[in-house]
Amino acid sequence: MKRRALLIGSPGIPGTKTYLEDMTKNDLTKIKKYLMSNNGGKWYDNEILLLDTNNINEVKSYIEHVRNENNDFVFCAFSGHGWYDGNRYSRVFEIGKSDLYESDFRQLSKKQLSIFDSCAEVYKPEILTENRKFEASISMDSLDTKNYREIYNNEIIKCHQQDISLYSSSINELSHTDEDLGGHFIHYLLNVGASNQMKNLDAIDTFQITKEQMKNDRRSQTPSSSFPKSARNFLPFSLGRYA
Repeated sequence: MKRRALLIGSPGIPGTKTYLEDMTKNDLTKIKKYLMSNNGGKWYDNEILLLDTNNINEVKSYIEHVRNENNDFVFCAFSGHGWYDGNRYSRVFEIGKSDLYESDFRQLSKKQLSIFDSCAEVYKPEILTENRKFEASISMDSLDTKNYREIYNNEIIKCHQQDISLYSSSINELSHTDEDLGGHFIHYLLNVGASNQMKNLDAIDTFQITKEQMKNDRRSQTPSSSFPKSARNFLPFSLGRYA
């Protein structure tokens, strides 16, 4: 099983009121830590590419590198600013002063799970102006002798080709962040995955639990998703310790 995780963050421009100093990098570091845990599928460090930058050329280079690797499974995540292009009907992710459309993240692999934590306010490009921490229960990992990598690989093999995207907010909504939690969606999503004990959770199960928890906590954003409705099995997100 050839896996690749591509974790991209862009904090914005230093000195501006929207600058996310260290916040996007912290989000990506939490995701990486989760992926390398038992719940997250026991990824190897060399399978994970982490890039926190405002350089769009560097981001595009990493994306093309992953696309050309011919991986069996790609886990992709973005943390940073974003908006929704009302003309092209597409989410847009800000890399420094440049923009990257969601289509740029597509077709990285025949089996792909993507997580986007950014705003999705609707704008028309011609009037667009200035755009406006996670601790998980993985301390027992070293005492667990289950082969989580093999289990994770087998869960992927069960799935037909599919492309799943999990979004931090619905179209025309803001995605919220603060100094304690970092990105709210990533914080809740990883906590659901890391606290899972009893069964293997696929990406859609994890997403639905996350969405419900955010609703119960009155978080003022509504996560959304895109996935193949006809799939019998969805790509894995969290492996239960006692599954």
